[in-house]
Amino acid sequence: MDDLLQAMRIRANAGDVRGVRGLMRMGCRGTARAPPAMLFELMIAYRNRRKPLAAISVLREVNSTDSDPEPWLYAEGYKILGQAGLLEKAMAMLRARLKSGKAAVDEFNALISISRKADTRVNAWQLHEEMKKHKISGNRSTFAALLSCYAENGDVARASRTLDEMKSEGYEARLIEYSLVLKACIKSKEGELALKHFRNMISEGISPDIIAFNSVIASISKSGDVDKAHELLQLLMQQEENLGYDSFAPVLVQLLDKGRFSDAAELVERMKERNLYPDEAYFKCLISNYSKVNRVEDAERTLKEMIFRGYKPTVRTLTAMLNAYARVSRVTSYSLRLAP
Repeated sequence: MDDLLQAMRIRANAGDVRGVRGLMRMGCRGTARAPPAMLFELMIAYRNRRKPLAAISVLREVNSTDSDPEPWLYAEGYKILGQAGLLEKAMAMLRARLKSGKAAVDEFNALISISRKADTRVNAWQLHEEMKKHKISGNRSTFAALLSCYAENGDVARASRTLDEMKSEGYEARLIEYSLVLKACIKSKEGELALKHFRNMISEGISPDIIAFNSVIASISKSGDVDKAHELLQLLMQQEENLGYDSFAPVLVQLLDKGRFSDAAELVERMKERNLYPDEAYFKCLISNYSKVNRVEDAERTLKEMIFRGYKPTVRTLTAMLNAYARVSRVTSYSLRLAP
């Protein structure tokens, strides 16, 4: 059977529906119904032929034999419809399954995941409420799908509530769940809430990784508390040798936006000690903020360094320079070699 399934998988990936059906007939001689694994490969074959509705028709074929496909097959069918942009069709199928009393948690999990990619976080919340209404208990995958959805869209309030609900249902929060909540905090610029979740994570015995640290630093920086973010960054620097530029960037940007150029320069020196150097975005941000406070010579020096390092100035960067010149009533014939 394993060899047969492997052969079916190869044909399914190539979209060879006829070949998959031929192997199904060969493997199902003497049986009334193809096993779920074979039906799945047939659905994949139709999907790869870009025929999502034909893939769903496989489920109807099984229903016509008075047998009901397993819930995970419906879940895979919803995913195929979602990939084809037919989310409403998938929702209609779920509603019919709920009416018949056959819908299962795997089907909800699939649709919640689809709603994340479709940028419809309210649908994810509604699906979860629908589960509760029909007394369908969620599992760890349900909470993971919900958190992914809310993190993707920066819905930190629902992300926090979902994390609490997951714990109340008896599921121990792990680093991955906390990381998703922290991601939501970044998008919503909720620095204090990010720090709260970060402390809760540590108090629960979960060791934060660099991604978790970076998330908290970014959240606090974006919320405007650059000193607290800088303090956390220094703690991370003491604990971790192999940091990347992503750990420093949010603090650098906020220091520059607040006009704290000397603090930013000091942090850059600390970076260089780790063989990390500013990227193009840093130079653009530095030029822009120098220009805002009429430090034209510093902006010119930074622009020259930027070009020397191989970064081509954008129109926005050059406009910032021109605005600075205009503010100090300075006319110059400053020329740039923009070609590489």
